[in-house]
Amino acid sequence: MRVIVIVLLLAIVFNMGRALMFIFRNQGRERERGVRALTIRVGLSVAVVVLLVVGNQLGWISGKL
Repeated sequence: MRVIVIVLLLAIVFNMGRALMFIFRNQGRERERGVRALTIRVGLSVAVVVLLVVGNQLGWISGKL
């Protein structure tokens, strides 16, 4: 469980960096790619929260993550 959460958090940070790069380039298609990268980041963030809540409810997560 810990590895999955860490991988998802790293993917979130990676997508934020990609979005920042695409938005700063600010050229038509690049801006659309930036929005798509931010959309992926939001989806991954929701997945992390859902995974943590479900894992806690099912007892997969002990006191320390």
